[in-house]
Amino acid sequence: MNKIKLDPREKRALKNAFRGFLPVLLLILVLLSVGLSYWHFSMKQNEVVDLEEKLTIDAALDYNHAISNLASIVYSIKLEYNEIASNEASPDEIDQLFTKVISDNPTIDQLRILDLDGMETHRVNKGFVKPYVVPEEDLQDKSTRYYYRETKFLGRNQFLFSNIDLNIENNAIEIDSETGLTKPTFRISTPIVIKDQRRGYLVVNFLMRDFLTDMWYSLAGEGGNVLMFNEYGCMLNYPNDDYNFKLCYDSGNEKRDINVETIYPKVDLTQKSGSFISNNEIHTYVAYKNISNLSKDYFLSEISPEHYYFMVSFGRDSAYGDYIDYHLLKSVMNSWKLQVPMLVVGVIFYLILILMIFLNDRVRFTNFYSDNRYKRHELKRAIQNNEFICFYQPVINIQDGSILGFEALTRWQRGDQLLQPNMFFDEINNYELKKDLDENTYRNIKMARKRLEELNINAYSFFSINITHKTFECMIKDNPDTIINFSEKEKEYFLVELLEEIIIHDEMADRIHVMNDDSVLFAVDDFGTGNSNVAFIRNFENLKVKIDKVFVPKDLEDEEERVIIESFVKMFGDKGLKLIVEGVETREQYLYLKNLNVAGAQGFYFSKPLPLDELIAFMQQKTYLEKL
Repeated sequence: MNKIKLDPREKRALKNAFRGFLPVLLLILVLLSVGLSYWHFSMKQNEVVDLEEKLTIDAALDYNHAISNLASIVYSIKLEYNEIASNEASPDEIDQLFTKVISDNPTIDQLRILDLDGMETHRVNKGFVKPYVVPEEDLQDKSTRYYYRETKFLGRNQFLFSNIDLNIENNAIEIDSETGLTKPTFRISTPIVIKDQRRGYLVVNFLMRDFLTDMWYSLAGEGGNVLMFNEYGCMLNYPNDDYNFKLCYDSGNEKRDINVETIYPKVDLTQKSGSFISNNEIHTYVAYKNISNLSKDYFLSEISPEHYYFMVSFGRDSAYGDYIDYHLLKSVMNSWKLQVPMLVVGVIFYLILILMIFLNDRVRFTNFYSDNRYKRHELKRAIQNNEFICFYQPVINIQDGSILGFEALTRWQRGDQLLQPNMFFDEINNYELKKDLDENTYRNIKMARKRLEELNINAYSFFSINITHKTFECMIKDNPDTIINFSEKEKEYFLVELLEEIIIHDEMADRIHVMNDDSVLFAVDDFGTGNSNVAFIRNFENLKVKIDKVFVPKDLEDEEERVIIESFVKMFGDKGLKLIVEGVETREQYLYLKNLNVAGAQGFYFSKPLPLDELIAFMQQKTYLEKL
């Protein structure tokens, strides 16, 4: 690609454009940065939730693995018991076996044998120091207990699993004498069959507190934990033991109102999974089948929950503490590997975009950005606040001394400054505000005309308004989108000055004819300076043609200077078209034009453009007649 050569004005335009749109770039980059940081934060938070879901699977597998191990222990005890019972073991031998089993398995809290009627025949408890045998007189009739009623229907090798609940003795919750806390246990029951005859039932209670505590503190790593609760919301391993099992029991063995939803209101027990942020932690919970392997050898108690929930949580002390709450600065810093490339790409795209716009239309781009003295919103506001006022330059009939009309010329009353068109007109065009300015001129002329009517001055004079191509297009639409839409009265005094760029288009020319037939007055402004459509002008009735001041001879003795305007006068005068010559500055020029039978003239020789009050005085005093 060839190197782009820039002149100083183009360089200035590019520099102004880059600088002018920099706030927009910064705003876009800030918004993108915030959006990117939030997206990164959300993605990381989703990753944490995914990790937590995987850890709940680990927790469920650990739980099922632990229960399977307990079932294996029960099965081993059953085999040992069956072996000595087959040899008609004495009660002491049985108690010795059970005492040894508890000593060898610290997780066992109680081990008992029930007869076929549900009466305890043997029971050994863990004890504070060592296992002890419960005296015969303290053995209990459990025939009314649900686990006995369910157990008696089991097949010979089947197992009944209870819920993780508290040990209850004599309708009272048992307290661990070693820790002073309640004793969460898990009970497994199985039939005792000797020589193909059912002799009773083996019931083993396992202590679960250590397992539950280890699950809370160890599974999820530093700064995390795993909470286990059942489908009723009963928490099993919350660190504050006052909340554990509170839903399940009280002194009257009734359900209480404290459950997992008391601590974590966002948990929805009607759903099998969910995630939320609470207590400065990210929580994810999933429900799993209680004892997932429901084969013919494994049965759950009817009162056992169908599901357990495992909820993994990560707090601020964990590796994921930054993704609990969204903090803009922290999130931006965490996503810097994405932010830096986005910033670089954004700046490069911005530079390329500005350059492409420049190359698409170098001239317009340069005009727009190189010398703009005012901002668009400033000019727009000035138009809305009527800061653009009209000065009026009289058009004198130099044949009879009457005033033909006035050309409305716009000035900007900017505070104490009165700015000429060359001080703002480029910006008006660049910002495409010419239609707004034309409409402002239209309103000013209507007010000026009303003032003259009230003073009964020059009732037949016209006011010319210079219409741009854009404004004229808006006027000729079937539904005009401009306020310049002449009433019958306004058609009597409004003279529409058209630039030649308008009338060279056939469609426009046809519309001008239609409007002229509807009594709209037209003039061609600055004739000779553009692509003149002479054929159209010569076939136009009642058209005024304004000859630009550049064709007015400075040296009347110079024949070459006179030839052009004299040709214009002959060409259009023969058709009866009225010529108005602009830029008449000397008496010699006036006399020269009068001798050519030019109809009208305007220029500083007669009057400079005047504000309305001075124009009224000009017409009332008629001092211009002294110059004729």
